[in-house]
Amino acid sequence: MARDPRIDEQEALEVICALESVERHEWLREGNRPTPDLEVVIGGEVVTVEVMMHTSRIERELRAAVEKMRSPERSGEWPQKTSELTHRWKVIVSDHRFEARDPSRKLKELLESLIPALAEVEQTGGSPEVMQQRANEMLSPDPYDPNIVSPNTRWIYEWAIGLDAQGSGVDFDEHVNTGVHQHCDYWHRHDLADWITKGIAPRRVEVFEPPTAPEDGVGGVVVADVWNLRSCWVEAVDDLVSSIRRSIDHKAQKRQMANATGQKWLVVALDGGSAAMQLDELCSSEGRPQDSELNSVTFPDFDEVWVFARAFHGTHHVVLRLSGPRPAPRCFRVPRVGGELRT
Repeated sequence: MARDPRIDEQEALEVICALESVERHEWLREGNRPTPDLEVVIGGEVVTVEVMMHTSRIERELRAAVEKMRSPERSGEWPQKTSELTHRWKVIVSDHRFEARDPSRKLKELLESLIPALAEVEQTGGSPEVMQQRANEMLSPDPYDPNIVSPNTRWIYEWAIGLDAQGSGVDFDEHVNTGVHQHCDYWHRHDLADWITKGIAPRRVEVFEPPTAPEDGVGGVVVADVWNLRSCWVEAVDDLVSSIRRSIDHKAQKRQMANATGQKWLVVALDGGSAAMQLDELCSSEGRPQDSELNSVTFPDFDEVWVFARAFHGTHHVVLRLSGPRPAPRCFRVPRVGGELRT
C-alpha cells in the first residue's frame, strides 16, 4: 500500500517531473532497515530518490522569536504600540549567529532598545523618507566595526588593550562591557560588546519602509524577518553551499541509500532563509552558474544532488542541479503545482 508523501516530498517529485520525463513513481515505506523515499522510472531506468527538508536552526529560532512578537488579536499588526513613538515603523531583523549569542540577548530586549532610538529620530523631524534614512544610519553598526581602526573605534582599542596590558587583574570582558555602556553611543551596546569580546557581529536592524503617522497618534514597531524582505540583495552563495554540504553529510551518515541500485539522487528542499534567497538570486536566469564554491561541492554517496526552493514571487520553484564527478551546476525555474513547503 502506497504511503502519503509529505508536502516537501510531493514538491520534490513535481520538480523532478518538470525537468525529466518520469514514466512512473512509487513512494517507499520504511521497513526494518533505512529506506529511501521514492523511486522514479526515467527512460526505463530506476532512479532512487532521497528527499530532505533543510531548515537553518539559526533562522528557524529567529523566525520563532519574531512570531512571538506578533499580536494574535490583530493578526500580527503593530504588536509593539507605544506612546514613546508618534509614527509606526516597520523593521527587518537578521542574525546569522543566533546560536552563539548570549541567551539573554532576546529579540524583546533588542526591541526595547530600538524604540528610544526611533523616538530620537522622530524628535529631529523631517519627512518619512528622511526619517527612514536617518534611522538606518543610526542603526547601522558599521561605524563601530572593531576590525577597522577609525576615530570611532580607536578609543576601544586604546582603553581595552591599555587596561589589559597593565595587568590590573580585572576581567577583560567586564572592562569592555563597562566601557561600552559608559562611553559608546551605539544604540544597542550589548551587541557591540559581544562583537568586541566574542567576535559575534551585531544583529542587523533595518527600517524597510518610511514610517507612517497613525490616526490615533500612537506609534509602534512591527518586526519582520528576513523572509519578508520585499527585495533581496544577495551577492554570495556561502549559506547555500553550506546548506548543501550539511544536507549531503547528514544523509550520507544515515546510509539510507546503502541497499539501492542504479542512479541515486538526493533532493534538498530549502525552507526559506538566506540559503533560499541565494538560490533564487543564483537562478535568476536559466543557465550554468559559474561559481567556484558550487564546483567544490562533492557527494560520493549520490549520483546527483538537486536543491530547490520557492521563488520569492511565489509562482515558481528555483532548482539547482549538480551532477557528474566534477559537479556542473545547472539552474532552472519551474512552475509550482502544489502548496507551500511545510516547516
